[in-house]
Amino acid sequence: MIHIIKSYLHENINIKLFDEVDSTNNICKEIGLGEFENTLVVANAQTGGRGRLGRNFISKKDKGIYMSLLLKVNMSLQDVSKITCVVGTSVVKVLKQYINDDLYIKWVNDIYLHGKKISGILTESKIEQNKLKYIIIGVGLNLEHQVFPEDVNASSIFDEVNININKEKLIAQLVDQILSDIKNINDLSHISYFQKHMYLLGENVELLLQNRKYIGRIVGINDDFELVANINGQNITISSGEILKVSKA
Repeated sequence: MIHIIKSYLHENINIKLFDEVDSTNNICKEIGLGEFENTLVVANAQTGGRGRLGRNFISKKDKGIYMSLLLKVNMSLQDVSKITCVVGTSVVKVLKQYINDDLYIKWVNDIYLHGKKISGILTESKIEQNKLKYIIIGVGLNLEHQVFPEDVNASSIFDEVNININKEKLIAQLVDQILSDIKNINDLSHISYFQKHMYLLGENVELLLQNRKYIGRIVGINDDFELVANINGQNITISSGEILKVSKA
């Protein structure tokens, strides 16, 4: 599998393949303890796949792409907070080569197809002496048919659009696109692309902010990828929070 991925890649990167791990992000953290080069970690299954806010990401064997990038990057600490959203645009750009249907990015880190989650992004970083040592970009993508719990609003590409995508080629495309976009993280085209493909834009939703729930309308994002929502008639900028669900109000 490694040589097949490399045959499609345009970027030079180390690749490590595992049959099963707890989390590809955790493997990257272990590698990052020592001296390392930019590395792609891919697993056929994860027993402890994680999403944002400590949630689980279901990672059944051979049913999806479970990958993480461990990267040394020349980036200001201020720009680190933009990575997750930029990678969201990277994933959609690649999937748009295969899928013409409704693909959207749910702020801040999920990709939705036909109103169901098909992909999640988890970025982590390590800062030492006020300098960025590394970033880890984890991407989980549901490819094959799966049955999810009833309380999980998720699906797969096959179940939604009935297509099979070459996994190795798709991994390479994702890596190339992510690396290209991260190198140009302050390109304003990322902002406009995210806004164009923003899930629930203009709709009333329930928001969780600092453990309190609010009803608001999604206005968009600002140039720092912070969420802008109208709550009680005022536009509020939100740097940390979560869109819970569509409000029926």
